[in-house]
Amino acid sequence: MQSLSHKIAFNTLVQIFAKIFVTAINLITTALLTRYLGPSSFGDYLIALGFITIFNTSADWGTTLITVREASQNRKQENQIIGNSFLLRNSLALASFLIALFVCQHTPYNQSLRVLITVANFAILSLSLKTSFYIIFQTKLKFQNWAASEIVASIINLFLCTFFILSKFPLLYFILSIFLTHTVAALFAAILSRSLLKLNLTPNPKILKRLFKESLPMGAVLFLYSIYITFDKFILKAVGLSAAVGIYGLAYRIRDVSIQPAAYFMNTLLPVFSSELKSAKSSPRFKILYQKAFDILILMGLAIFLFYFFFSSPIFLILGGSKFAPSSLALRLISFSIFISFLNHLTGYTLISLRQQKSVLKINIFTVFLNLILNLLLIPRFSYYAAIFNLTFTEFLNLIFTSYLIYNKTKFIPKITSFPRTAIFLFKKYSQFLKGDKKRPI
Repeated sequence: MQSLSHKIAFNTLVQIFAKIFVTAINLITTALLTRYLGPSSFGDYLIALGFITIFNTSADWGTTLITVREASQNRKQENQIIGNSFLLRNSLALASFLIALFVCQHTPYNQSLRVLITVANFAILSLSLKTSFYIIFQTKLKFQNWAASEIVASIINLFLCTFFILSKFPLLYFILSIFLTHTVAALFAAILSRSLLKLNLTPNPKILKRLFKESLPMGAVLFLYSIYITFDKFILKAVGLSAAVGIYGLAYRIRDVSIQPAAYFMNTLLPVFSSELKSAKSSPRFKILYQKAFDILILMGLAIFLFYFFFSSPIFLILGGSKFAPSSLALRLISFSIFISFLNHLTGYTLISLRQQKSVLKINIFTVFLNLILNLLLIPRFSYYAAIFNLTFTEFLNLIFTSYLIYNKTKFIPKITSFPRTAIFLFKKYSQFLKGDKKRPI
């Protein structure tokens, strides 16, 4: 039987390696799109994706993380908890889809962009269905199934985009491919989940009420975050900087991809943290796990930060060509926020395990509105450079506030100087593993 540390390592590595493959495919797709569409049309493509991000978040409304936590802490009821989550999530998705259609028709954008956004909104339904099955994979620590679904979807998306480019199809077809890709991934995930858990889809008012109530503050946090990561692009578009949306958006897409390893690592740890903090808020085992997670995230974030800081120019030459050359500086500047975001994943997921969603909501309300105000004041004058500065500044404030909350609840502060020892420890352990020594890590 695998040890817990091996399960965490395996599931994290599966997610990272799958993401490397998916990212490679998506980078090829992005390179094709940027060259075919150009900065302005690629900016419109990102505006449509922004709508998906906001309303998919309202469809999820925190139910993914809360369901994983509840199912991990109540194993005997997990099929009923996840089944009721399935009903709740997809009801929310339908409501969000209808609201998104209404909002789309009342935006200040031209009719052609409204049509693109309307088509993109159909992806909200397929995304919700896909993530509902991913909850099973996360709860059961079977991320290899998630990986298989994402790989299949990315290959299909590349094929569709390549076909549309060769056929010289307009932007609308590339938006349509987003919906088709997520639909295929959802169907594939449904097949893979059948052997892991038999869903109990009988509505249970008590469970539905608990999931909804627990998800409310977390959903508000995630909804505010979706505004936080998209409204800078909407502001750039509103003030007439269409090409800037494409340039800044490409840098931001790389940032989104780059922080995924932190999310995957914490996705794996969330069930463990939730179980560990169920009865004791600051158990010795939790403190050890938290310190190791802190060290690993510093190492991962620092490596990515240095890579982008020194190699941003060739990256953007490959992805966008000469038309997107100014984005190389944008990526170099935004790399600071990537490092901070790695640590914010640790504090955010830990506060969920501690049932501190309401406190997280208060912090997010403050940082989101501060970011929005700063963007409204500075973007018209300084373009996307202001957006990058505001992003980094508010990420840092969020880290300070959430770290203080965790200290208040656990009376534990991780040692910032211990990550070199953890790096040496990990290097030794995986060297032994590669040599065939499979002793359980300490």
